Amino acid sequence: MNQIVPITPDTNSYSYIIRDGILGRLKQLPIFSTSVKKWAKTKFFIKQHTEFPFVGVYFVDEAWMAAADGNHNAGAPHFFHTLRLGYSVVVVNNDPEASEYNLDQAHWAIFHLFDAQLWHRFDVPPGFDPIEIEGVTRGSRNLWYGNGGLNNDLPLAELRMEMTYAYRTDWPPTVKDGFLKMGVIAAGSWPYDPGAGDSFTAVFDVPQTGPLPKSVYDDDLNETIPEGAFPDESSS
Repeated sequence: MNQIVPITPDTNSYSYIIRDGILGRLKQLPIFSTSVKKWAKTKFFIKQHTEFPFVGVYFVDEAWMAAADGNHNAGAPHFFHTLRLGYSVVVVNNDPEASEYNLDQAHWAIFHLFDAQLWHRFDVPPGFDPIEIEGVTRGSRNLWYGNGGLNNDLPLAELRMEMTYAYRTDWPPTVKDGFLKMGVIAAGSWPYDPGAGDSFTAVFDVPQTGPLPKSVYDDDLNETIPEGAFPDESSS
């Protein structure tokens, strides 16, 4: 059910990954997989009689605002997005009552995507974290009846449905000048006199992950300075 969406978040937005992922899931549902003649990611532009039934999932609009967890001016930019997707299911309307029931079944099948345990998760190619939906905030549907085909002589019925999905993005900076080492000069007198002979230089390795270092290294003597060489100020 949770197939990998081929586009990746380094080139495309989460919104298009979600849209393509939902369309891929609809293609696996029995109600659609054996009967739908045409699938699309844009609005309904069908001209041929042979393209019915039709199912489309398309981008409607998107809005975002600064996420509520923290101040907007503290830390890297982070946003709360609301994505509105449109669903279109079109059938030939030879029998209006039957068409209405068919479109209601299609609408209910879309809701049953929520039955999956990981309905909110969209896997992408290796090397990227899955895209996660936080929730669905609203939705709507209506039915449209009209004519289509090359000569506008084909009676059609369409389910027009929308859902709004919420997700987050974070934009941490790419740090190219990492804080890897810190040099400290310890002197016995002040003002500092490089020629006084009562100083030494210590270089701290700053790990990028894991616990802080427990010792420092003398740059000149290349030996470990014992722990406790610098008294803990909190104990004085």
